[in-house]
Amino acid sequence: MRTIAIAHHKGGTAKTTTTVNLAAALAEAGHRVLVIDMDPQGSASAWLGVRDPELSVIDAIRGEQPLAHLVYETTAPGVQLVAASPELVVSGPDAESATAIGFIRAMEALPPLWDFVLVDCPPSLGYLGVAPLTACQEVLVPVEAHVLALVGLSSLMETIARARARLNPGLRITGVVACRVSRTTHSRLVVDRLAARFPDVFLRTQIHESVRLAEAPGFRVPVTLLAPKSSGAEDYRALAAEIAAPARAAAEIVPPTGAIRPGAPVRVRVAEPTPPVLSARLAAVSTSLAGLSIRGRPVPEIISASLPLAILILAAVLRIWRIDAVGFNTDEAVYSGQAASLASDPNLTPIFPIFRAHPLLFQFALADLFLVTGVSDVNARLLAAAAGVISVYLVYRLGRTLYNRPVGLIGALILAVMPYHVIVSRQVLLDGPMTMFATLTLYTVAKYALTGERTWLYAAGAAMGLTFLSKETGVILLGAIFAFFALAPSVAVRIRDLFASLLIFVAVVAAFPLALVLGGGGGSTTAQQYLVWQLFRLPNHTMTFYFEAVPSVAGPLVILLALLGLVLLRGKLDWRERLLLAWVTVVVIFFELWPVKGFQYLLPAAPPVSILAARGAIALARSHAPFRLRELGGGAARRIARTTTGARAILAGDGIRERLGPLGRVGSDGRLGLVLGVVILSMLMVTSQRIQPASSAQLVAGAGGVPGGREAGTWIRDNTPSGSQFMTIGPSMANIIQFYGHRKSFGLSVSPNPLKRNPSYDALQNPDLQIRTNALQYVVWDAFSAGRSSYFGARLLDYANRYNGRIIHTEVLPNPGGGPALDVIVVYEVGR
Repeated sequence: MRTIAIAHHKGGTAKTTTTVNLAAALAEAGHRVLVIDMDPQGSASAWLGVRDPELSVIDAIRGEQPLAHLVYETTAPGVQLVAASPELVVSGPDAESATAIGFIRAMEALPPLWDFVLVDCPPSLGYLGVAPLTACQEVLVPVEAHVLALVGLSSLMETIARARARLNPGLRITGVVACRVSRTTHSRLVVDRLAARFPDVFLRTQIHESVRLAEAPGFRVPVTLLAPKSSGAEDYRALAAEIAAPARAAAEIVPPTGAIRPGAPVRVRVAEPTPPVLSARLAAVSTSLAGLSIRGRPVPEIISASLPLAILILAAVLRIWRIDAVGFNTDEAVYSGQAASLASDPNLTPIFPIFRAHPLLFQFALADLFLVTGVSDVNARLLAAAAGVISVYLVYRLGRTLYNRPVGLIGALILAVMPYHVIVSRQVLLDGPMTMFATLTLYTVAKYALTGERTWLYAAGAAMGLTFLSKETGVILLGAIFAFFALAPSVAVRIRDLFASLLIFVAVVAAFPLALVLGGGGGSTTAQQYLVWQLFRLPNHTMTFYFEAVPSVAGPLVILLALLGLVLLRGKLDWRERLLLAWVTVVVIFFELWPVKGFQYLLPAAPPVSILAARGAIALARSHAPFRLRELGGGAARRIARTTTGARAILAGDGIRERLGPLGRVGSDGRLGLVLGVVILSMLMVTSQRIQPASSAQLVAGAGGVPGGREAGTWIRDNTPSGSQFMTIGPSMANIIQFYGHRKSFGLSVSPNPLKRNPSYDALQNPDLQIRTNALQYVVWDAFSAGRSSYFGARLLDYANRYNGRIIHTEVLPNPGGGPALDVIVVYEVGR
């Protein structure tokens, strides 16, 4: 691992420009790069997309966290960052020396997980500027191609020589690089003078003036990403190749015997690389870490890189565990039946029309799967579960992009085990794939906000179109996007780019109406009837439905963490929180106001809530609030103190942490682990209960489907004549029988009034006549539909009794209260 300080005590010499773009070029060449921003202004941090960080280099300087725990992912692939802090500015010699010593110790403890560590030094020759020269192996000196830049160079070289003589014998000059080189005669003269004064360390590569280089900080990406083919990008690639070349030998400064005269050449000699001075304990730790490697990669690095994969494996296990234990519910049967019709299955094509209420993106994907594997409920659920796992991965990428890798990992872990997401994504429903594409849309919008590249905005339009094609209600998220741009003026967007993105959305969405028009079969008419029905249908739940049904499965502690994080970080909220909150708010408000409510409708809000909860967990762990009672504030502390003598004694004493025992002494990492452990365990307990197969007549929402439905349908398929028709209480059981039994079924509760029924269903105009004329041969009663509609359940039994109904098959489940088993599905033969 090579540690290089990018130093010059004069401002405006392209130190930050060189640090950021050299790091990106090294990473592009396959090196692992860490940037440490020691400039209190934080220009490198802002350039690399890390603003207002919760953790910064000052935490390592104060000994609160090791440097390796403060790493942020950046907008440059392969480049990681330890962010700067305004608190680096201190006053007084004692504070300055403490800061310098703290940084040196932090660098000594840095494990060798990177190939290059670049330190962006402040424009100062004080303690803060000398500390990196003491802690690093090498120093790279960028010099502006201007005569005034030569004036301060001599004092810098003298400082480097003194640092080597007194503090860091292993310090070497990697090179002097000419920056902002133009075509002017003055610029060429300056470059020639630099080459003459530093003949052994003056680098061949020169960084030329470039408009793209000047634009890159505004887009918060290196020039190698902003304009990969520009002269600036090529210059920094050449500089990276020169510095990283195996034959490249850094030069060590010969301690001067006197003051360096301006214009005099600096004598250098080639020196072999030597490791920095480490403490004995750190050396032992580094040696042991280096010894634990697999194919040349340190074990800690492998473990860290494997965390996303481990979370995805956990997500997959929870979504596929005993996924075939219970058959479909009604919606699963409908969407799988549509897919079977698209795949031209001979048994289901005559029963399930292709065009029903929703767009067909997921159904088309499922049809392709059925063409390969055959129609299977298990395979259909596996495809839905795959969409859920991909959503977890997208949350990891989103959290990492918006904030840092820990937020991405924690957010993904929360979503991976969240009962709400697990329950829905285990079922063949449209909301899971829609949420996957909605999260992809959120990710592309975040990338646009970070980089300013309009390509990401166009990608957001395409992803939004796929969200709509998964389920048409996804169109409401357009409102979230526009609300975000309206509420985040710091994220600039040109109207023409926004309009182009909207056109891309329309072009993608056009696939659905074109399919309706060109597909024939009455699809266009069905879609129009469905829209009218949705607009005028009566509410199916009370206004409090979501408040009663969703928080318990979304995780009350997750919601609490998300809210707590917004409170604790209220001084650091910016466009990122506005983006996440706009996403959540639009979804929740729309479906709360919409008369029709479904358990799974709020699922698109789960990913941003997970990320907000991850932020809240980290903020809570760092705030010490629940662990140090004094931080509750004077009034609150006094109220607590009045409650018990013990509380008064704790608050009165100085050794609060000691009085709290191990809990009071735990560090922020331990507190974070404790918080996450409680939250994840609480969700896992609910998730494990909700994905258990139903073993009684009591149907648990999200258990997968209707117990006994698949078995009854399969029996009907194997034991009733082909072409026979069935009457059920409602369309729910009718859909299940149609999918598994391959028999046409009608729901008795379906209204004959077109305005009061789903246009996808056919109503029975005269059940008595249908039975008397032998058009209906079988009647199916089920406990689940009867429990939801006792009136139609009683009517169906009346028809069975009136027309000599004979029980030919019964599905039973254990009685949850004990006693005899309960009949949950009963098949009657009628009319004979």
